[in-house]
Amino acid sequence: MIFFNLAGTNPNIKFLIDLILKKELTGEAAAQIISTIPLYVRTPTPELIKHVFKLADSAAVESDNDQVRTAAIFALSNLLYEACVDTSISHTKYPVQLYGQFCDAKMVSREYAHWFIKNVEKYMKSQEEEDKHWASTFLTALGNLGVEEVIEVVQQILDDEVDPYFKVRCSFSLS
Repeated sequence: MIFFNLAGTNPNIKFLIDLILKKELTGEAAAQIISTIPLYVRTPTPELIKHVFKLADSAAVESDNDQVRTAAIFALSNLLYEACVDTSISHTKYPVQLYGQFCDAKMVSREYAHWFIKNVEKYMKSQEEEDKHWASTFLTALGNLGVEEVIEVVQQILDDEVDPYFKVRCSFSLS
C-alpha cells in the first residue's frame, strides 16, 4: 500500500486520502503516506489542495493517533508553501510552464491561513498539557506557510506568552 503514493497523480492522491477518511488506512501506514504527499504530488491544483485540507481538518484524522494528525497538518502546510507561496519551488517542481501557476500566496492567505491561526489561538488558550503539542504543531505549520498573516500572530504570542518554550517556537516559525 505504501507504494501507491509514488505515482503522485491527482486521482491517486485522492484515492489514498479517501482510504484514510474511510479509516481503511490508519496508524503509522496512514501517517507515512500523508507525510509523503507534498513529495509526490505532480499537479497541485486548487481542487487537490482542498482535498488535502479536508483530510487535515477531518474527524477521521483527529480521532486517529497524534502521528497521523500531525503528518496531515504538516503535509498541508508544506504543500501550500511549495505549490503556492514559493514560486522558485513551484516553477521547478511542478509543470507551471505548461498549465500555469496552480495557486498563489493570496489564495493561501484567503482560504487556509485562518484555519491555522484559529487552531494556534485555540490551543494556546487551552490549559491542557496535551494541547501544548497541538499549539506547537499548528504554530510551526503556520510558519511553514510563509505568508504575512504569520507575523501578527507570532508578535501577539511573543507579547502575551510567558512560557519560554512558545517564545522560542515563535522565533523558529519565522525562519
